[in-house]
Amino acid sequence: MFAPLIGAGPGLGTLVAEVALRPVEDSDLDALFEQMRDPESVWMAAFTVEDPDDRTAFDVHMAKVRTSPEVTTRAVTADGRLVGSVASFVIEGNTEVTYWIDRSFWGQGFAGRALALLLESVPVRPLFARVASDNVRSLKVLQKAGFAITGTEISFANGRNMEIEETILRLDVGRSVRPQAAAILIDLRRVRRRRGPTLPRFRCLLARTCLAELIQRERARRRSRWVPSGPRSAGSNLSMAYATREP
Repeated sequence: MFAPLIGAGPGLGTLVAEVALRPVEDSDLDALFEQMRDPESVWMAAFTVEDPDDRTAFDVHMAKVRTSPEVTTRAVTADGRLVGSVASFVIEGNTEVTYWIDRSFWGQGFAGRALALLLESVPVRPLFARVASDNVRSLKVLQKAGFAITGTEISFANGRNMEIEETILRLDVGRSVRPQAAAILIDLRRVRRRRGPTLPRFRCLLARTCLAELIQRERARRRSRWVPSGPRSAGSNLSMAYATREP
């Protein structure tokens, strides 16, 4: 499962990394542990485990979520390199999403593409998310994926050892952005930022054309398969830094 990309990378003619999801492997655990104990990431995510440096607790937790039927957890890779993790989990009857991206890869669109791929594979709706209200980047990631803000509340954040405001979001049927469209939107913005006198304008035209075709296909798909939305309900738990609260 991967998100194809269109656009220019750091150099002229360089393709952007291909983001993919795969099952978490034993060999990923050391790297994931280090990502989830990074102080800046923990602060930004806020709603983390009590002690991010406790490796024994981490191993027990990962063994549990990797085998639980109520949890879908995946490693996030970019051109085959591990850059984080993404998951959905059930809590108090609601299904929530969570992700954590290595801080060295923030700002490259990996979180948005990974989330889009997860939403494609998890059919449950509605989905919920919670994020520290001052975590602007993760709020944008969720909203671009189709999540809508439903409210806020004050909760204790282990990552900051204090009570802070968290924003509650909900994704209903038909609101998610399909991975291909999400990837093109992200990279079209990147092309626009980088476009100069030496960058061919046809890249932007190609991205717009592909995006328009995807939008038309999605509209046709929705017209052919009507699904009633479920009753509204309150959200539950999550967090983010390019990072989200653990299941």
